Amino acid sequence: MPDNIPWDKLQEGIQLIFENVSSLIDTATLLYKNEKYLVSASLAVYAFEEMTKAELLLDHYKNKKDLSINQWKKYTRNKTAHTKKLDEFLSQEKIFHVNLSGKVVTISEEIRSLMANFYHALKTHVFYVNWWGTTGWRWFPKEYPKSLQEAISTSLLNVAVRRFNNLKMRKE
Repeated sequence: MPDNIPWDKLQEGIQLIFENVSSLIDTATLLYKNEKYLVSASLAVYAFEEMTKAELLLDHYKNKKDLSINQWKKYTRNKTAHTKKLDEFLSQEKIFHVNLSGKVVTISEEIRSLMANFYHALKTHVFYVNWWGTTGWRWFPKEYPKSLQEAISTSLLNVAVRRFNNLKMRKE
């Protein structure tokens, strides 16, 4: 296996990722309309991860640089790859909160990391029912009120659509 993905092969990967993101967003939108909010939100999170990969490929493609297999594996080959992609995705978002002094501030790296871990957990736990010992059976859709599920899904789906539109403009 070669040590690099040649830059002239990156465009095909970008196109495939764009098709996948489009499919994820379309399906998430359909699920949202059918009030399957957390499944919709999970697909939006998958779209976040795919867009991070597309950005990596786009950066190399536009600069006519091969992408090392080792760098690609950091985004695809291990358990931490998911939170890495989500953290990178979130680092490009302007996310603010109000601190205890009432001042609006940008979130810290620690909070961004917690968000990435929550998104990964949400994505994972929506699709599985698990036994958690003394707490019993757990399945995310049964643990959150419908209004919170809808709010989470609305937020994540809107971000996915906005960022995908921006990414498509960057591709051109």
